[in-house]
Amino acid sequence: MRSLLWGSLLGCLFAESLAAQVAAGSITGTVRDTSGAVVPDVPVKVTNEATGVAQEVQTQVDGVYIVPQLQPGDYRVSISAKGFKQLDIRGLKVDVGTTLTQDAVLEVGLVTETVSVDAQPALVDATSGQVGTTIQTSYVMEMPLSSRNVLTLVNLVPGAFYKGDNISLGGGRTRSAQILVDGVTSSRGGVAAQQIDLTPPVDSMQEFKVEVNAMGAENGRSSAGAVNAVTRSGSNKWTGSFYEFLRNNAFDAAGWNSDRKPPLRRNNFGGTIGGPIRANRTFFFYNFDGLREANGVVTTRNVGLPEWRTGNFSTATRDAGGRAVVVPIYDPDTGTGTFGSPRANTPFPGNIIPASRLDPVAVKAAKYIPTANRAPNNPFNNTGNWQSNRADRLTRDYHIGRVDHEVNPNTRMFARYIVTLPENELTAYSADYGVADPEGLRIHNRRQNLVLNGTRIFSPTLFLNVSAGVNRVFINRKSGDCCETNYGQLFGIPNVPGEVFPRLNFGGGLAPVTEIGAAGNANRVAAITNWDYAGRFSMIRGTHTLKFGTQFARYGGNELSRNQPSGVYAFNGRNTAGFNANGGTLANTGINFADFLLGRLNSVDAAVAPGYGRRISYFAGYFQDDWRVTPNLTLNLGIRYETETPMYEVANRIQSFDPYAPNPLAGVRDIPADARGILLFAGRNGEGKYLWNWDKNNVAPRFGLAYRVRGSQTSVVRGGFGMFYGNPYDRELIQQLKLGFGNVYRARAPVPYTLSQGPPVEAFADIAESELTPTFGMRGTRFETSQVQFVARDRKTPYTLNYNLTIQHQWRGTLIELGLLGNLGRQIIFPNPNINHIRPELLPRTDIPERLRRPWAVFGSDQDQIQILAPNWGISNYHAFTFKTERRFKGGFSWVLSYTFSKWIDNVVFVGGDEATFGDNDQIQNIYDIRNERSLSQNHVPHRLVISPIIELPFGKGKRWLNHGGVVNAILGGWEVSTLGTLRSGSTFGLGVLNGPRDILGDQSDGKNLRPDIVGDPNAGVQRGVPAAGLRGINWFNPDAFRAPARFTHGNVSRTVPGILGPGNVNFDTLVAKNFQINERWRLQYRWESFNTFNTPEFDLPNQTLGGGGFGIVTAASGRRIMQMGLKLYW
Repeated sequence: MRSLLWGSLLGCLFAESLAAQVAAGSITGTVRDTSGAVVPDVPVKVTNEATGVAQEVQTQVDGVYIVPQLQPGDYRVSISAKGFKQLDIRGLKVDVGTTLTQDAVLEVGLVTETVSVDAQPALVDATSGQVGTTIQTSYVMEMPLSSRNVLTLVNLVPGAFYKGDNISLGGGRTRSAQILVDGVTSSRGGVAAQQIDLTPPVDSMQEFKVEVNAMGAENGRSSAGAVNAVTRSGSNKWTGSFYEFLRNNAFDAAGWNSDRKPPLRRNNFGGTIGGPIRANRTFFFYNFDGLREANGVVTTRNVGLPEWRTGNFSTATRDAGGRAVVVPIYDPDTGTGTFGSPRANTPFPGNIIPASRLDPVAVKAAKYIPTANRAPNNPFNNTGNWQSNRADRLTRDYHIGRVDHEVNPNTRMFARYIVTLPENELTAYSADYGVADPEGLRIHNRRQNLVLNGTRIFSPTLFLNVSAGVNRVFINRKSGDCCETNYGQLFGIPNVPGEVFPRLNFGGGLAPVTEIGAAGNANRVAAITNWDYAGRFSMIRGTHTLKFGTQFARYGGNELSRNQPSGVYAFNGRNTAGFNANGGTLANTGINFADFLLGRLNSVDAAVAPGYGRRISYFAGYFQDDWRVTPNLTLNLGIRYETETPMYEVANRIQSFDPYAPNPLAGVRDIPADARGILLFAGRNGEGKYLWNWDKNNVAPRFGLAYRVRGSQTSVVRGGFGMFYGNPYDRELIQQLKLGFGNVYRARAPVPYTLSQGPPVEAFADIAESELTPTFGMRGTRFETSQVQFVARDRKTPYTLNYNLTIQHQWRGTLIELGLLGNLGRQIIFPNPNINHIRPELLPRTDIPERLRRPWAVFGSDQDQIQILAPNWGISNYHAFTFKTERRFKGGFSWVLSYTFSKWIDNVVFVGGDEATFGDNDQIQNIYDIRNERSLSQNHVPHRLVISPIIELPFGKGKRWLNHGGVVNAILGGWEVSTLGTLRSGSTFGLGVLNGPRDILGDQSDGKNLRPDIVGDPNAGVQRGVPAAGLRGINWFNPDAFRAPARFTHGNVSRTVPGILGPGNVNFDTLVAKNFQINERWRLQYRWESFNTFNTPEFDLPNQTLGGGGFGIVTAASGRRIMQMGLKLYW
């Protein structure tokens, strides 16, 4: 059995994943005698204090010993040699991903004599040039953590930030860092940290290391550092805990500009147990963590007036400058000509649709819309006249189990398994809407993460570590009513599969009514799996420690996503709008809901997506030499090669686009004779399964150094440089690279049928193989679309060039570190730009139809988009000065204080991000002038200070003051306080122009992608932070400094506005705890935690749209004080 298990692990030797990082640490040092001479060939025994597991090596000819692959924890080192007293060094703390240096001096004497030494914590790193910080167990357990998420502590590290699920390390993009748990990725589909699937509960976590710059060659598929976490293991001592944490909105504060506190009930409970299965050999640890959460949500909607449902729109008014004006509706069956041709029509008498004209399907569906239950926010158009409270619920149970086993002194292994069972989310129906609620959603997920890890010691100088892991998430999203009622039959809509409530979009317009029916992406089943394998050798040859290994990973995602399988039916008010004799639309006429009651559709979308499966394979190999050139100088010399296949679909059903190939429809109807651009389908017409080139040229050198100043044990100069290839896939690319445009049938207006007549049978038919031709999706085809998405053939892997220079000094147990960091990003992913902009020379040519002024005019509308998915056009330059001081827990207190001063320049919208949001110009302004996109990054936050002390108050038994038991200790003893305080400056932001693309460029396909002109000083005459007149907000910049650009020109302001930062933020989270020592074994801890203790608002960016309301004014803020109470019983 042992041979079988070890053989299985050895099978991983020639394969590893991005989880190349080892969830282990090392100890090294030099053994000398009292004269300073090195002592070679001395046995050195290293013993884990908790488990008793020991490992023995010998010193080399230069007196150096190295013990790799140690599980993080507390150790003692024993050295015995003939002619010398035995030396025992205790209190050595080995951290994950770190090499501890512990030198030793042997005294002449008998080997039966023992010298015991308590080691002083070594905080300097004298062996490598990488930059990182280890977050100790005390911080994991004793810091206030919002949502009890340990990744919040990433913010302690200079050059790093974490918020939401966004992590940026050392100036890297938020989707380019790795999150590893026991050496295995916890990110979905291998897509780096942008989709974190598993964050182990606090009580199962031992520690983690945040690496931000110049990692060694064994680390890969990350261009921006890594978080390397280690879970707890059992020991020779039985230990455990029970805990309960409670949140209730009664304890919380209201937010800025609000006097309401959303209802909240949150219970987080669980327990741990760990101990020996067999003393000194086999150990286990288990943690159960349960969460029950109910969030009250206040929903406000527009439900119109009761008489509207009978066709009476005589009370349908609009706001005309503070007065109510009736919105007229016209009879679409009157007038002359055909739809879109010159005609004049007549209004319905009295603005009332006769009952005989009402569509029977619409009459049935309208009954699901509740009646008004409150006065409207705007009495002129009756908006906001319905409100309801609902409770969204989350149920999640974590199970974490780990077993460590020593097969023999030379072989040890562990297995760890995490599963969420169950994990259910419910977005509840609002009672009045029932199954028609557009937000009703049920989500059932299961997340699993498994790792097997083994270490074999072939000799004191040759070690092998192998591992295999899998990360899997199963997703089942359903609209609340899915699959229980056939709504096609219920409403009488022919030819419609009735899995869910049909989506009826009549929101907006002049008399708005909120849409009803199933939301998008509400019917999805997916299973996404990462298989990770690893094999690593460590070899010691004199002054060289050699590390080498090969790596392999496999990522697969299978998905069936039908979105809205009963159809999306859109009504835009055009059918009841008035037209003059020339066919022009009469302003302020037509009502969307009136179109709906007549059954007159604008468009129908029908999801017909088949299941599909994505696959990616990853390969890598590395070699590193940690060379001790002298006792004071160590060089890290490494090289890494890595590559991964382009993503492909198992049945060759994905599409791409060749923008330059002659189009087969050229010259047909109104398509130009020289039209270019055709679709490509994998595995068809000579195409292979990969639709872009396989980048196989990714060689990454690494270099680092560590120099002990004058042989000092406490002062080190360190530096490093490296090339790091990142994740080539953005989340949008993974999600959007599907069979044809998301597989949505789009019938364009005019729709030749009414709601009760229903769409034709073929509208909901599955895609036939014969339809996958180069003309798929073009004008006149069944899948006519206005948007094409493709991946460029020459796509490359993003990479960064990292450098650092740091100085570390340890003084009386306190580390002081100064550093310079740099991260130069190249071939960075752009977020799907549209390349089908109107050509600059044709902007003024309004005599030419807009569609024909674009390079590609073969699809369905004037606003055709041709999007390149995640092209490698981006660059970024990040430089930072960092300062850190750290004190490990001693004498009742510890701290970590970090400060970062940085500058960040790039030319690409940050996908995800820190506190910043990019604002309105979220796409390239001019695809023909990408160089103009270069500016300060939207995530340029120049100053960030983080303070995090832990203090045991010096009162009570065993403390400095009032050292008494009994009542004194019960009241005053056992108190501790900790805080996590963040002070940061604001971030940059960009500006847009309301309706600018259409009004100025004749181009609205990119949304708000036009920037204003800057004509003055944005800071002139502004009392920043002062309440704005007439608005609930604060002034931030001078709106008169900007104006809309002249017609047919682009704005001259840069992508982010120079000279202005958004609001900064000061936030302190606080923990106050009282420990009650019941007896020697049992301890009870009461915890009071407050997040945003001083209730400081975190202001949003100012309103950024010129022409929109409140331009230049901050009108929103997040952040309010939330409290959490907890009890923990330790034994």
